[in-house]
Amino acid sequence: MQGVAHEDSDFTGGTDRLRYTVNVGDHAGPVTVEVELLYQSIGYRWAQNVGRHGTAESDRFLGYYEATAASSVVKVAGARAETGGSD
Repeated sequence: MQGVAHEDSDFTGGTDRLRYTVNVGDHAGPVTVEVELLYQSIGYRWAQNVGRHGTAESDRFLGYYEATAASSVVKVAGARAETGGSD
C-alpha cells in the first residue's frame, strides 16, 4: 500500500515539517504552547489489529504489548513557545 508522502512537497529524506495553528479565540494572552514528539516502535492501532486474529500467538503478542506499552514510549524532541500577550 502506498501512502501520500510523495504528495507532500516538504517531505524529503525522511524529514517533514508540520505547522500547527492554535485558535485562542478572544483570549488576549499570554499563551504557552508545549509539544512533545514521542516514538513508540509499535503503535496502539497496529497492536490492536494483530490482536483481532484471536490466535494464541496474537493473544500472546497483545499481552506483551499491553504489559510494556506505557514504558516503551520515548520522547524524541520537545518545544515550548510563549506569546507576550497584551495587558
